[in-house]
Amino acid sequence: MYRYIFFTYCLFFLCCYCGHAQQDSLQKLTYKDLKSTYWSLRNKNPKKAKRYATAALEKAITEQNDMQKNIAFVFLSDIDNILGNYETALKNIKTVIHYADFKKNETLKIYALKVQSSIYRNIGNYDKALKINIQLNTIAKASNNILLEIDSKHDIGLMKNEIGVYEDAILYFLENLEAINTLPEKKRTSRHTKTIIALAATYVNTDLEKGILYTNKVKEIAEKNNDQITLGYYFMFKGKIVFKQKLYEEALELFNSSENVFRTLAYERNLFTVYRYKAKCHYELQQFEQAISTALKAKKIKDKKQFRHIELLDLHWLLVDSYKKVNLLERAEEHYKIARELSKKNDVTKTNIYTTLKDKYDIENFKSQIKILTSTSKKEQLYRKILFYTGITLFTFLLLFMIRFYQQKKRNKEKFANLLAHIKKLEDDTKKIEVKSAKKDIEQKVPDIKVLQILKALDKFEAKKEYLNPKTSLATVAKKLNTNTKYLSNTINEYKKQTFINYITSLRVNYALQRIKNDKVFRSYSIKGMAEELGFKSQGPFARAFKKQTGIYPSYFIKNIVSNS
Repeated sequence: MYRYIFFTYCLFFLCCYCGHAQQDSLQKLTYKDLKSTYWSLRNKNPKKAKRYATAALEKAITEQNDMQKNIAFVFLSDIDNILGNYETALKNIKTVIHYADFKKNETLKIYALKVQSSIYRNIGNYDKALKINIQLNTIAKASNNILLEIDSKHDIGLMKNEIGVYEDAILYFLENLEAINTLPEKKRTSRHTKTIIALAATYVNTDLEKGILYTNKVKEIAEKNNDQITLGYYFMFKGKIVFKQKLYEEALELFNSSENVFRTLAYERNLFTVYRYKAKCHYELQQFEQAISTALKAKKIKDKKQFRHIELLDLHWLLVDSYKKVNLLERAEEHYKIARELSKKNDVTKTNIYTTLKDKYDIENFKSQIKILTSTSKKEQLYRKILFYTGITLFTFLLLFMIRFYQQKKRNKEKFANLLAHIKKLEDDTKKIEVKSAKKDIEQKVPDIKVLQILKALDKFEAKKEYLNPKTSLATVAKKLNTNTKYLSNTINEYKKQTFINYITSLRVNYALQRIKNDKVFRSYSIKGMAEELGFKSQGPFARAFKKQTGIYPSYFIKNIVSNS
């Protein structure tokens, strides 16, 4: 017993001595060397990188260099953010921002704001993160700072991904990738890796084929650079893909590999996601006890790091279902209450972020694009004048245009004929379907009583044409049907084979087709007037939705209906 205590004491003493010896050896390095080594280790070994950042801070304090001291504080905040020490990271970065404002040092402040934005996003304070990124994006455009614009757009894309606006997020990342490819290699490498990881993360949620493509690119980067953190992301994304393919045991192995990487590197924020998916795998394999214990590991990280994230809702619903399976109903009820509360908060958070992005970022971005297009059009006018005098080229162009025009006209006629057949089918279906037999059919196909209730409620929703209300949203319909947004969305995805937005849009367009064909007064409305009556905010979304669903624009359809009449 005494030998064991003595051995433990000696081991502890030796570790402390080695730690101090290593820190003393770091002090022999110059500030520039410490800074350079920090950057080389930041993604590969965050814990080791932190020692170099600490040594840089001590060196700056010893040399009484305030600027270097604050830069070292930025390094520490950055690495603490990666390691999940959010409270310390925020405290240090606020000190740096105060110093930068006092010294009017714009470069240091921009660097500090980038780190602060990342911290806020990681702890789920999306409002503050978004405001900082919009501020950074404005500074970037005013000063023509391409790197800052890329970085701020990247973070905005990450937030759009997290609230489910995947198409916008992908657009931002692809635009960034194009801009990054024009940068010098030194400034390109890390940003290129970040963007490929972001595209893989987003595509895994929306387009499995492209998700696989970009996940393989993540693997290539990890192997090429011997980058452990990127390899951890590869295992995590590959696990998500395999999970969606319902290969749960294989997915579990991949998440275990991802867990080993992130635990070694102390990336606890990523471990939260890994544990959440491991718990889902155990649940699908009917290993409910393991599902609960793994989900609670994720919850423990959340409680320890005190972050708020949209993914927490999914975790608590998983715990609700798992506790029900093992008949721990009180625990299930406890997490059910948390999930309901989180659902309300998430709806508010998503709405606030979406509104802020549209009002403060997307509109300004759109205005700047208009200016670019305007200046570009002036140059194009000159080219058109030159092309005007090249008769042969013009003749060829006109000939090709006419051929395409008549081909399009023929295709539009076919689409119009198909639409008339489609409308007739809609009208026949409405007349023939009997409520009783329809109900029996639904009851035979849908074993889940709750889902059945939702589907019946949706039938009434369609019959009353409540989808024409312009304020219709997932949240309002869920509230009306006395369910939550996630359950309603999943039911529509499963039984209507559409997303909620596509479901509402499809109902509105089908209704529009019948009204235009049968209602002479409605046909006389302007496109804008029709859009408003159908629940669209303006004529643009209505025209695009109509074209996407039918293949032709509403104006062409109305014109041909009038001609046929």
